[in-house]
Amino acid sequence: MSRQGIILIGVLVLVTLGTLTAAVAMYGSHAITASVRAGTVSTSLRNDAGNALRAVVERLGEQRERILRGELPDLPAEFTLYERDGKRIFVELLDVNGYRAAPEGARLDLNHATVEMLAALEDVDEEMAQRILDARSQGLFLDPLDLLTVEGITPEQLFGADAGSFGAATGRERLPAATGSEGALIDLFTVYSADPNVQIGIDEEMARHAGSRRINLNASWSEEMREPIAERWGEDVAGGVERILTSGARFGSDTELVRFLIRTFSGDPETIATVLDGFTTSPEPYLYGRVDLNTATAQVLSVLPGFDMDSAERAVTARDSLADEKKLSIAWLLGEGILGAEGFALAADHLTTRSMQWRVRLRVGVDEYEQVGVGEGFAPPPEVVEGSREGRHVVLEAVIDLASPRTRVASIVDITHARLAFALRSEADHEREDVPDLPVASDRGLFGQSPEAADPEDVRVDEEAPSPVDAERAERVFTTDEDRRVGRWNPVRTGGGRGR
Repeated sequence: MSRQGIILIGVLVLVTLGTLTAAVAMYGSHAITASVRAGTVSTSLRNDAGNALRAVVERLGEQRERILRGELPDLPAEFTLYERDGKRIFVELLDVNGYRAAPEGARLDLNHATVEMLAALEDVDEEMAQRILDARSQGLFLDPLDLLTVEGITPEQLFGADAGSFGAATGRERLPAATGSEGALIDLFTVYSADPNVQIGIDEEMARHAGSRRINLNASWSEEMREPIAERWGEDVAGGVERILTSGARFGSDTELVRFLIRTFSGDPETIATVLDGFTTSPEPYLYGRVDLNTATAQVLSVLPGFDMDSAERAVTARDSLADEKKLSIAWLLGEGILGAEGFALAADHLTTRSMQWRVRLRVGVDEYEQVGVGEGFAPPPEVVEGSREGRHVVLEAVIDLASPRTRVASIVDITHARLAFALRSEADHEREDVPDLPVASDRGLFGQSPEAADPEDVRVDEEAPSPVDAERAERVFTTDEDRRVGRWNPVRTGGGRGR
């Protein structure tokens, strides 16, 4: 071959190599751009999800007064967060047990249910109930998912038929709350049940006192007690309460108060409703572990003292036809003949007619999406494109607490990839003979992701974990402001939880 031929071949080789190098560089550049842009989209959407949650919190906060009267929240199925650059950021409220906002008060509180209540549940036997109480004695449950740390409770028991997928990506499609969810313990329990110990205002005369602190009858008579009674009901009622309490009567529980009212007023439901609305037997600002009579399933109601499954099912059936005004008080159970006098008295310590904590599941996403990393005829590999699309939506699950005038976020978890994480964890667990306890989900999200960004304004109010109120001390105290709610803002999160 001539010298010129060799030179020509060399030039062609160099040109070819140069073209390939440029192609690889361009290809890599587009792949890197795709990855960076995908990360940017994901971060942006997570910020949008935080703003969407704030919008829902604000919407619920505006409805607090009507929710205090037992009404359900009014939330849209979907709304637009904002529109920018031809794209719309949408917020969809996914189904949670048949609700857009599901009442936590419809569930049993793991931190306050007795062993008898737990053992009466269809899917919980006495041994499991005792293990739950033994675990609780080591520290409060901070999330129903903490049940996975209790010996013998499996993901299949906790999540029922949904255990394999966890159902988080699109929202678990459960049966309506009125019928319950078969085989899923997660739908029976909460840790966020706290009913504000304030009046509902069940009639026109008392409506002006709605939101006022109830008057504690589990205390010695004092002028501190006389003033609010006289202001609300007049001097005659104040004098009557004074005579009862100075005679040595004490009401250590709502059950004891109801028994007294049944004896004194021949079980008149209207009188009992008025007294229970304005008076209490607890000095605390919140009543813990109370079940919402108007939204709880028959399964949950049936395990409460005074109920059995027959009376629970009749209560669920009857409440659908009752006027809203009647459902403001638990006394309708007595008036409608659902419970007898003693059964109603036993149930009184465990019931309310409202839920002030609500579970929501938000899907935040972009309704148009520009595929990234494509151009110049050099498309990135499929996994890069698919990875970029993961940022198209974020799913948050949160519990919003309306018990105090300041609306709080009690719990927030990013569950966008919970389905995949659960599957990977399950596969890894099956490969090990000795499976360790699953980590608790509360402090850093369901599978370790930080949930803090969506609620930066929460303030911890104390340095010590709250402790239960001493029974003897409660008899001497008219009121206390001790807050023992479970929530992200509460110091129980740092000092009182299990294994914290």
